[in-house]
Amino acid sequence: KTNKSDLNTEAGKDSDFTKTPEYQNAQAKGDDASKKALDTYKKALDDANKILGDKNATQAQVDDALKKLQDAKSKLTDGYKTNKSDLNTEA
Repeated sequence: KTNKSDLNTEAGKDSDFTKTPEYQNAQAKGDDASKKALDTYKKALDDANKILGDKNATQAQVDDALKKLQDAKSKLTDGYKTNKSDLNTEA
């Protein structure tokens, strides 16, 4: 039997994830790299939801979709943190 619970949990975090400072920073930046990171995340999320809806999905497809979604989220969370160093220097 195919276990989709981890993928379901990860995909279910989307509404919270899109409210994070990192996601918002990537949207605000608007350059090619941030647009690509956001597009990659959205595609990974769409693919994950398709796999979740596919009753014939294999475990390998589920695992692959989960990895792609986690990787896309990591790229956003690692690359678009709020930099407070200048603020700390001024204060």
